[in-house]
Formats: sequence, C-alpha cells, structure tokens
Amino acid sequence: MSIARRRTAAVRVRRLALVAFVLAPIGANAQATCANWVLPAKWAIVQSNTDEPTYITSQRGPSGITGTGHYTYWHRGDAFSGDDPYFVDGPLVGTLNGSNLEATIYWNNHTTGVYTAKVGPQGLLVGETHALNDPGTHAEWHSDQSFACADTVAAAPPPPAPTAKPAVTLGRVNTTVAPSTAPVSICDAARSARARNSPAAPGLERQCAAQPPAALAAQTAPAATVPMPMLDQAWRDEKAARGDVLVSEDPLGLAPLIRSQWTNANKLAAFNIGMAVAEGQTLPGPGKQAISMAMPEPERRAFDIAVAYSIDRNAHLELAKTGAEMITINTDQANARSRVSNPLYWLGFDVASGLFGDPSLGAKGNTEMGPGSLAIRNSLQSLDAQKGFDAAFAYHKTKSYH
Repeated sequence: MSIARRRTAAVRVRRLALVAFVLAPIGANAQATCANWVLPAKWAIVQSNTDEPTYITSQRGPSGITGTGHYTYWHRGDAFSGDDPYFVDGPLVGTLNGSNLEATIYWNNHTTGVYTAKVGPQGLLVGETHALNDPGTHAEWHSDQSFACADTVAAAPPPPAPTAKPAVTLGRVNTTVAPSTAPVSICDAARSARARNSPAAPGLERQCAAQPPAALAAQTAPAATVPMPMLDQAWRDEKAARGDVLVSEDPLGLAPLIRSQWTNANKLAAFNIGMAVAEGQTLPGPGKQAISMAMPEPERRAFDIAVAYSIDRNAHLELAKTGAEMITINTDQANARSRVSNPLYWLGFDVASGLFGDPSLGAKGNTEMGPGSLAIRNSLQSLDAQKGFDAAFAYHKTKSYH
C-alpha cells in the first residue's frame, strides 16, 4: 500500500492497523509436492483497488514470523498547498505452519484490516482483503512474487563444497556470510499464474515482457550467497558525511527536497548513507540490498528511497536534465509536472520529458512508447518515478511537436 490516491472505501481497506493473512491449504496434488513454503525476506501485496503495492519485510524464527509493512498515500491538497505524502508503517508478527500463514501488522495510524489468500502450486498468493470493521469493503490481491517450496529446496542435491576463503571486510563493514533465498522471478510468477488461470496472469505477463534484457538475464542467473553486513558506527559516520555532500551537490537539486520529509536525525543519516552507498551506481544489487536489511528497521525506508533515487538519477541523468531544463521554458509543462508535489514523481516526469518532449527544446521527440522507452520506464526503481514518467508521456502525447 503506497502512494495512491484512493477512493474513501479503498483508504479504509489500505490503512490497516491489523493485517491477518490466512493461507488456506492448497489442492491435494500441490500438497503432495510442498507442505512448507519459504517466506521471502522482502515481498509485496498488489491490490485491485490501487496500483501501488504494500511492501512487506519478514523473517522466520523459532517463535514465529516477525517483520514490518509499509505504504504511502497522498493527501490531496488545494491548488495552493499541493499534495502531501503520508507514510504508514508498522511491525508484523505471526506464524507460518505448513501452507497456513497468519500474521498481524500494527499500523501506526491505528486502523485494522484482514487479508485472506490461497497459495497456488507454484507459490503465488491470490485472494481478497477487507477492512476489519467493514467486511463489505473488499479488494482482490496477489503477491508480487511466488514463494519457494522448502521441501523442493531440501530435496535438491547438495552443491559442491566451496573452497574456504578468509572473511572479507569492506572498509569498516565487517561481514558474515549467510545463505539467502532468492525470490522467484516475475516471469516465473507469470507462468505460474497462467498455468492456474489466475486473474493476475495478464498483469504479471505484461511486467515480465516489459523488463529490460539485463533484468531478464538476471532472472536466469544462479542464486548467490549474499553477505549480511555488520554496520559499525565509524562506517555509518563516514558514509553519512559523504552522502550529505552528495545531497548538497545533487545535479538535479531534488535530493534535498526528498530528504526534507524526515526530521529525525537517524533517518536523515540513513538517507545520506543511501546516497553514499549508491554513488555512481545505475543498477540495484545484492550488496545494497544486504546493507538495507542490516540497517535498523526505522531507518531502512529512508535508506531505500535514497538508493532508489540515486540509481534512477544516475541511470537517466541526461534525460532528466533535459526535462528539468524544459520546465524553465515551457510553463504549461511545468504546471503539469507540479500537479503532484513529489520530487521522485518529478524525476520520472523529467526523464519521460527528455524522451517525448519538444525536440526544439532538446528532447528526443519520441512519439510512441516503444520497447526502448518502456524499458527505461520499467527500470525506474521508484514507483513514484514510474508514475511521473507515465504522466509525462500522457502529457506529451497530446502535443504536436513535429
């Protein structure tokens, strides 16, 4: 649940203080192949009443499941005040017994809701959700990825023993190596959904087909062991200081605006650390994800947003610069961009404007959402940036520049 303009009923569903997941047992044939599903460390819920997911982090321990959920929604203001983002998160606790999972998320806005779903043979969850105090308000949902089967993993032959290597220390980050379970790819999830005639299949297939070649190739790569960093204070201080410089030197001037949503010193430092970790980077990777998971939970979101912004900006800097320069000349385009008061949205809007905008102002002047443009759009790490990209495409589509 995040950054969506919801109808009143949709808000009642999404602003949940309690989320209970009940995964009913799957069919007999599927039960025979998997009785124990692996809970991903990071996954998301995709609902039919909004195009923004709710992000879940979870881990399984001796006493059950713990984790968090978070989403963002927009409070629409007037023409003078603009729109304001509201960030909602909360702790998750629960249990996973065989195919049955029950979990609770206590959102910090004191609201309650219930999710139910069934896990299919390939692990994709499909079900419905309703507000706890208003069962008549409901929406369909599915997970953004398939869950792996622990039985299948256990039955696989063990890999050859790796050659022993000394412990690695990166800068001041002391690392220990722990196995990680890679999530099933979006393309595998699409095939699973199609095999079950799931209503989620068409959307998953479109997402699979729209991925850039590098992402598709990565889906076939073998799972790797990811270091889990132990972040000491000296390393944090060094990265935070470097990130503060990067924020002030941001060539687009958006990083200070994004960071300004926080006032807590630790979250501000986490944002700066994310900027430093992603310095010069144009793709996500297991190293950055491992650092994210090692960050204290209250600081993780600020870190993740900084990393997403840095990656999106670095990968498409020239397009974004062109789009940003255009709004200083084209007042109508500037007004269209400012309808949403979100710097991440503006970044996506500027990238798309560099592609589809007026060639006389330096844009490429593309007229259609071809494979190349779609790959750029889908490579954006931030959903807000994708929304801005879509809005800019729709805006320029109505213009005649040729």
